Amino acid sequence: MAATIRSVAHEAGVSITTVSFVLNDKHPHVDAIPEATRRRVREAAEKLGYYRNAAAAALRLGKSRWIGIAVDLPTEDSMPDSSNQEDAALLSAVVSGLNERDYHAVLHRQPATSEDADRLTSSGIGGLVLIRPSEQALACTHTLAKEGIPVLPVFPEAKDDSLPHALSLDGTAAGRLAASVVDPAGVTGCALIINRNLEPMESECIGGFRDAVDTRIMVCELRSGWSDQTNTEHIARFLRRNKPNMAITATARNAGFLYEAARISGISVPEQMSIIGLGCWKASGEYGALISTIGVSPWDAGAAAAAQILELVRDSAQRSGRVKLEPRFFGRQTTPPDIEVG
Repeated sequence: MAATIRSVAHEAGVSITTVSFVLNDKHPHVDAIPEATRRRVREAAEKLGYYRNAAAAALRLGKSRWIGIAVDLPTEDSMPDSSNQEDAALLSAVVSGLNERDYHAVLHRQPATSEDADRLTSSGIGGLVLIRPSEQALACTHTLAKEGIPVLPVFPEAKDDSLPHALSLDGTAAGRLAASVVDPAGVTGCALIINRNLEPMESECIGGFRDAVDTRIMVCELRSGWSDQTNTEHIARFLRRNKPNMAITATARNAGFLYEAARISGISVPEQMSIIGLGCWKASGEYGALISTIGVSPWDAGAAAAAQILELVRDSAQRSGRVKLEPRFFGRQTTPPDIEVG
């Protein structure tokens, strides 16, 4: 005989209502149920082979169990690289987080036109996660927000205050953490590679770093409109002239220029100069070196994104939720293995 909600309640020693609240993850009711009781209900359901009917539950609640995820997908002409791998990990973590809560993912390309936004609005999704959205993609999703569909940008490239929710790195904290590396006596010269016109997250990271660091910093500015070659050659001249043994940047693009500039200058990384990217998890040198970074792992970010979008779906009237993720240091190939951070 197939297991029923009544048999799960009997096995767990709770009421049918409690089983319903737990298995449907119904807020705010489930929040008042002790975690031990919730665990007992889930274990009883698994033991008896009871699976809730997600489609029926969605009809009763009047809410979709489908969550859209918009991401830049590789095209036929683009080759997979480390940035694709990072976004794949982030995507996988979001999907896993949704599936664990009986929600399902629908994959979309980043919206680029009002027609794209209309298709998303009419697709039946209950919420939308935007992974690294461009300014254009953010603008396109205002339609969804007006229709009551929660939108959660994750690591947005631009700042858009008209969208009340976002998930991003705590750039100020990342900058302060970088300062803890630079201040020790082992760093005899620190270089900062920045854009003359700072990007929003770059500005936050650099601001946190400058406020916290005590060591004198040498600054190399890159100008908008310069070619990749010009940027690389400009940094190479700066490195040869100033001879830093630590270089820090806050964009993945500049981290690539920096690594290549060190290579063509004959500077051994990390033996002669360490490189740290702030929020540059996806940064890699042209010759395959993964840049050590202070940021958030894609797995942690994806899990946080899944949890936050479902909070918004359950309570679309929720107040502004701009969540800043705490950074960690990820030592990879451009810093010594014994480097201490924090």
